[in-house]
Amino acid sequence: MPIDLDLYLGGVHAGTITHRSSTAGPQPELTYTERWLNTTGAFPLSLSLPLQEAPHSEKRTRRYLESLLPENSSTLADWQRRYRGMDTTDTTSVLAVLGEDVAGAAQFVPAGRSPDTSRNRILLTEHEVGKILADLRRYRGAMPHVTQAPRISLAGQQAKIGLYYDETGWWLPHGDHPSTHILKPSAEELSDVDINEAAMLRAASVLGIRTRQSTVHTLGGQRVFITQRYDRQRDPNGMIQRIHQEDFTQALGYRPQAKYQKDNGPALQHIIPFLRKHLTNPEEELDQFNRLLAFNVAISNADAHAKNHSILITPTERRLAPAYDLLSVAAYPAYSQELALSVGRQYQPRLVQEADWIYYARKTHQDPDRVLSIVMSVWSHAPDAVADALAYFGSPPGMRDIITETVESTLTRLPRLP
Repeated sequence: MPIDLDLYLGGVHAGTITHRSSTAGPQPELTYTERWLNTTGAFPLSLSLPLQEAPHSEKRTRRYLESLLPENSSTLADWQRRYRGMDTTDTTSVLAVLGEDVAGAAQFVPAGRSPDTSRNRILLTEHEVGKILADLRRYRGAMPHVTQAPRISLAGQQAKIGLYYDETGWWLPHGDHPSTHILKPSAEELSDVDINEAAMLRAASVLGIRTRQSTVHTLGGQRVFITQRYDRQRDPNGMIQRIHQEDFTQALGYRPQAKYQKDNGPALQHIIPFLRKHLTNPEEELDQFNRLLAFNVAISNADAHAKNHSILITPTERRLAPAYDLLSVAAYPAYSQELALSVGRQYQPRLVQEADWIYYARKTHQDPDRVLSIVMSVWSHAPDAVADALAYFGSPPGMRDIITETVESTLTRLPRLP
């Protein structure tokens, strides 16, 4: 059953999600509060839902909300069992229970209720963390043997949890208390995916791409990929504050299911003009985006879809979020190797050549020489950066060989600069 919600941004009651009757059933609409509209430094919940007095239509509102939920059916089934009365087929029903810690600065609570500001948390032993990770890995996102689970919603397909970490250890956050780290156990269906992701993020950082600190660690006997949340920041008083963010599907108003270009999702021809219009320093940010795009092609990251790119939104700035979910899919030949976003008209990463970059640049009104210079810089240094990162995390030889060969193949396709 749909549930009306109150939206809080930065601790301020910023909006309401109410439901309008229609022949298709109750439809959610977002209306910003007068208080938020008059707040200095107010920012929108989404660039697709700009600040305005009139309610936003159900289509854009629903699409934004749906993108806050995981795509993992095991996780959703676990929530249906764990939280009495929750209807996981209705987004507002889920957010009424788990909406106080989602991506970005937004918090959702049942209408008329304020967020729980007690910031309660429970200290976990390494054994307890390991038990959570073991369940997540074995049951692919569900935690049937865990009695106290994090009340948090993280988008995506891969099994993951959010926990709070400080010098005393790992904590289970409750209510308003934000998580600071995302933990992903190694997946049985994707061998050594934790090492793959950690290594690709490390290599990306060496190549000038913004990332957050990530590593592979063992907790309670379970190997796990751990990354700092880029949408959480410690203030001068030591308190963790939420930083607002949204992914590209949310920002451009697409359904979360349309994250791939071939699934009627956004193409680079839609994304680049949008970024140029909305980002605070568009040319600098487009250089950063093109650096990441070149790296994703080099490593054959077929999963760099629109939900794996995000925008940070603050009262003073809009910029690209640090890179996340970087993966060389070349290590998993059973999976599609097609790029989520074509470069020019080319979807096959190992066939992307200079002409494709020029076509892409011209189609998106960018300087081709500038784009080619970035591609050449990334591709010429990527083989060493990736090889070093794979060695740092102890990548198995089979994975190491196929990824390094994939990246080295770009050297035969380096652009020629005038």
